[in-house]
Amino acid sequence: MKKLPSRVTNSADLMRLPNRSAGVTFSLALLFLTNSRCALSLKEKISAIALKIYRAKEIQFSDSALKKLELLEKNYANLPVCIAKTPYSFSSDPKAYGAPENHTLIIRELRLARGAGFVVAICGDLMTMPGLPKIPASEKIKLSAQGFLEGLN
Repeated sequence: MKKLPSRVTNSADLMRLPNRSAGVTFSLALLFLTNSRCALSLKEKISAIALKIYRAKEIQFSDSALKKLELLEKNYANLPVCIAKTPYSFSSDPKAYGAPENHTLIIRELRLARGAGFVVAICGDLMTMPGLPKIPASEKIKLSAQGFLEGLN
């Protein structure tokens, strides 16, 4: 395995390296800066992704998402944004396969992933993982007086 050149310090540097096997070079265009010189709001970050990558014509926030956005903007506007949407499309509509253009991206919910360090915008009727029940199945497992496990079925 070849060692990367010392000038490679991050993913942007890696993208700029020529792919010698294919004879191709890659370019990287940032949607927005993520430092103190460019303090975008969470709404502006979501809009940039939706309009420039997902080719949406507009973004529609549910009332609850707007309320959460207002709360998150106060203390977490510096965090990056992750958009959770259907894997079938760049839209929030799972029936619009591929990369449709001029659609409305519907933001149903916003979640703070404070430990991971980002804000998640949930699109459409997406169900997120792990999708666990409110009461874990392990709560039904018991040890009988005879020493047998019960509740595993």
